Amino acid sequence: MNKELISLLSGELQKTEKAEKRLRASFEKAKLLINAKHDYTDDELEVIEGLTSRFARLSDILISKIFRLLEKIDLDDSKTVRDSIILAEKKGLINSGEKFFRIRELRNFTAHEYEEEDLFASISEIMELIPVLFDSVERIKIYSAKYI
Repeated sequence: MNKELISLLSGELQKTEKAEKRLRASFEKAKLLINAKHDYTDDELEVIEGLTSRFARLSDILISKIFRLLEKIDLDDSKTVRDSIILAEKKGLINSGEKFFRIRELRNFTAHEYEEEDLFASISEIMELIPVLFDSVERIKIYSAKYI
């Protein structure tokens, strides 16, 4: 087993824990705002924008870093993000590949969308998918324990 890859995995898991903790904090703040109203102040918009940014960050870490590292460690080969998500589902790292495909779409949309109305149309779906990310983090910790 490649010790360098295991070391990289350990570092990425630490980043994952920090990103998850920050997303959880934003998620709790945003739950109060999003359920309460639809006309937001600038301070409230910062909370929502922080949420979408942290959502994107955690999903990027999981898909682009963790899934890929585990593939290398397990000697698997995937060529696309779609392949990585399908493989992650087969390994039990995620509960639903379809939900992760949607997470990836929303991550790309929010990263490039500058119109508030369009962004807020997807915020409720992001709120529904954030627990999917949290579940995946727990699954990854369990799966990775055999290497670390």
